[in-house]
Amino acid sequence: EVAAYIWIPLIFLFINNMAVRPYAVVGLAVSYALLVMTHLPAALLVSLLLVPYCLVLWFSESRGPFALRCAIGLGVGLMLSAIYLVPALMLQGYISPDNWWNDYFHYSRWFFFDRISAPNWRFEDMLERTLLACSLIFAPAWIIAYRRHGGQPRAIAIGLLVLFIGAWFL
Repeated sequence: EVAAYIWIPLIFLFINNMAVRPYAVVGLAVSYALLVMTHLPAALLVSLLLVPYCLVLWFSESRGPFALRCAIGLGVGLMLSAIYLVPALMLQGYISPDNWWNDYFHYSRWFFFDRISAPNWRFEDMLERTLLACSLIFAPAWIIAYRRHGGQPRAIAIGLLVLFIGAWFL
């Protein structure tokens, strides 16, 4: 699971470079395939954030082939990961998803800053400190990046803000 986080910055790097470097489609495809093959839940969550990010970049400067390149990169990435993805999807009948629906995994037990129902208060405490530290570092960095740049860097800053806000709820 932790190894999956190696590929996420690379995916966004290749998306950002796609407008100026057409070969970035290959990097996007390979890094997205490696994410899917490393950890499916992380790939699903990142995939939900990739579409808004690509749309923000696409609308910031009307780049016609940019959306097509993103779609090709992600599509080829899915095809490359099919050697892992297809068997994983075909073997769903052999897992026990009932274990995921017990009281320990109920969403109400995992709200932030709620010391009453936390199943593991030490983990929650560590997670809260990490989230607050990252937020305190991200907020001023985002403000500086937004104010100093215009055009595409500003669109990237908006995309990063959307990703950061989305990550808070993941």
